[in-house]
Amino acid sequence: MCMQNIDVKPDNIFVNYKSRGVEDSMRFTDVQLGGLGGACHFDSKWAKSGTPLGAPMWRSPEMIMETPWGPPTDIWSFGVILIYMIYAGDFNIFDTTAVPYDHEEYSLEALKQQFRYFGPCPGNT
Repeated sequence: MCMQNIDVKPDNIFVNYKSRGVEDSMRFTDVQLGGLGGACHFDSKWAKSGTPLGAPMWRSPEMIMETPWGPPTDIWSFGVILIYMIYAGDFNIFDTTAVPYDHEEYSLEALKQQFRYFGPCPGNT
């Protein structure tokens, strides 16, 4: 069964650190993805209809535009998290100050940020 998380964000990534005094080059003992309450089959009615799920700041363009989405949506979210981690959590490339996080237009403003940095979606040029 092919499932996807849909809500990939920093709050749902769990890391176990090595104990102090352990001589090793590995910093983490393991990393796990949690928050699977919204997980669904990649071929579900929500994916096919383009229903937006998860936190808007981490959503893929296709999910924000309410077009059919699939496994690449989670990969997009991981990429956004990687950028976030590179900047030590002080910068989210798609966060917007134009409207508050809980505003109904927040997703649209996040999409504008995505287009600003990466241009239009492939196939829309």
